[in-house]
Amino acid sequence: MERIVLSYFDNLFQTSQVVDDEKIIGALDRLVTDEMATSLNEDFFETEIKATLFDMHPSKSLGLDGFLPLLFQKYWDIVRKDISLAIKSFLYSRKMLKKINFTHVALIPKQSNPTEMHHFHPIILCNVVYKIASKVLTNRMKALMPKLISLN
Repeated sequence: MERIVLSYFDNLFQTSQVVDDEKIIGALDRLVTDEMATSLNEDFFETEIKATLFDMHPSKSLGLDGFLPLLFQKYWDIVRKDISLAIKSFLYSRKMLKKINFTHVALIPKQSNPTEMHHFHPIILCNVVYKIASKVLTNRMKALMPKLISLN
């Protein structure tokens, strides 16, 4: 399995040509308007964090820490200040404790004798607080995606 994973990622991040990033960026139209940038940079509020948590399925996505979103949902009134503070701290400082920013990937074979990466089903185990923070950011960007990416 190690050979399959190493081969997959070695090939994934290789290129035959080195391209100057500035040339690529210079060739792109500026699609993110000032208004879009402002919406992405708005303050994060506890209501947004709570809504994100409660949008998560309560009994799926077991965290590496062994906790489910259900625990945080059920005891929101008790943990809300600490959870909100931890998430806001990360979102504003862009620094997260290693205990929170720690992920395991388990690869479950979909068939006997897997030989390629797509023969595995990845299971990602990460902390619920990390999941909430990433979903808050994702939700903000999701609203802008139809304006930035064409259907064809």
